Amino acid sequence: MRLDAIRPANTLDILVRFENEEHVLGLSDSPAFPELHAVWDSRSEMPEPVLLALVEKECGGFFQLLENAVRRQLSVVGLAQSAPAEEPLAARVSAGGADLFTFTLTDSPMVSGALGLLRNIDVSHPSVRSMRLEGELELAAFALSSSDAPSTGDALLLPEIDLSSASAPVRLVVEGLFAAQAGTGLTKWEDDGRWRVVRAERAAVEFGDLADFADGTVQWADSAALAPLAAPAPGTALNLVRNGQTVASGRLVRLGEQAAMSIDATA
Repeated sequence: MRLDAIRPANTLDILVRFENEEHVLGLSDSPAFPELHAVWDSRSEMPEPVLLALVEKECGGFFQLLENAVRRQLSVVGLAQSAPAEEPLAARVSAGGADLFTFTLTDSPMVSGALGLLRNIDVSHPSVRSMRLEGELELAAFALSSSDAPSTGDALLLPEIDLSSASAPVRLVVEGLFAAQAGTGLTKWEDDGRWRVVRAERAAVEFGDLADFADGTVQWADSAALAPLAAPAPGTALNLVRNGQTVASGRLVRLGEQAAMSIDATA
């Protein structure tokens, strides 16, 4: 079931109840419901009890699908006496790569909350894979007392970064919610209050690249989107961040054999 259908123009509108919440469910004509399809053009002439009995017989599997998606028991109340006042959701049901039928359903916080669960997202759909997410590229994180906060002209050594290497153990913190890092995959992220050295320019990746990395389909070093992020070059603009606030800005420099952040200005 996918919520990306074009709203069907001609529907059989049924009043249904998800436990104690009523909704209007609009069924479209489809050979997937052969007996209902056979009487579709004359359905307005059928007695309501007969039509509803046919609907419940033909659409039992579909109703079960809706129950499972919304996680509420569905019961048929009767035919809807009027069209929905607001634009309903439009969805399509597919099997084996082919669409079977479309339907509409009035929306509510309960319906949106149930259908918007992460596990219901089709991560293979192009519209999902192409979503661009922004994040901070973190080069280092460490504990530092306020009295040791750097001043303009200081340099913070970054032993984590080997400028002679083709890659560095950077961490991409995406939307402040989760982090991607080679070796650890995708994990939940929370700001722990440490001082963090991050690239000043925010990184942008597509959801599909992160999904492939998260499920192990592609390793960080082999990802065309992630691999270049792990090669910070001298001169890269950096920020020193703590608790979500930028406290200093500077550049990635080489001090002898060490990588360091040269502090150009403090907040």
